[in-house]
Amino acid sequence: MDRVVDSIYTHELDRYTSLDPFLNKFLQIKGLNGEELRELQEKQDAYLLRLVEKRGCDESFMEWLFKVVAQFSIERKHRFVAQFVRRNKKLEAFKRLSLEPRERSSSGSWVPVLQERVEYWESMLPIVNTVELLGHKQYIERRIQALRSAIEQEKKNDFIGD
Repeated sequence: MDRVVDSIYTHELDRYTSLDPFLNKFLQIKGLNGEELRELQEKQDAYLLRLVEKRGCDESFMEWLFKVVAQFSIERKHRFVAQFVRRNKKLEAFKRLSLEPRERSSSGSWVPVLQERVEYWESMLPIVNTVELLGHKQYIERRIQALRSAIEQEKKNDFIGD
């Protein structure tokens, strides 16, 4: 599997970096649900977490890998972020990671979408709640504050639009 991942990574480095890496397609699970899906996701996670442990200091690789991780559920994503910050405590490397899906949509107000993002970032705070990761915590808190400001602005826009 390492050779497959390295091949995909090398291929994508040589070309325009897609927003949806091929690895994401490779890891997609279709046609399974329940226990089978959970078991397969656990196997994927075990492998990918080993990659983070082994290559966590390769910032370019982590940036690429987290484009896939960003699509995972919040609970799954937390495991990867926690593994990453155990392995690599550099704030700049952390900032380069894709920690949210790139695409979002809304019908009507953006307030619920923005609120969901606030809750997501707040859920990340316990992961970085150490002295060593104070810069990470401050970065996340600034993201939360910016999102709260965006919520207030969106509420004003919604009120004016009505």
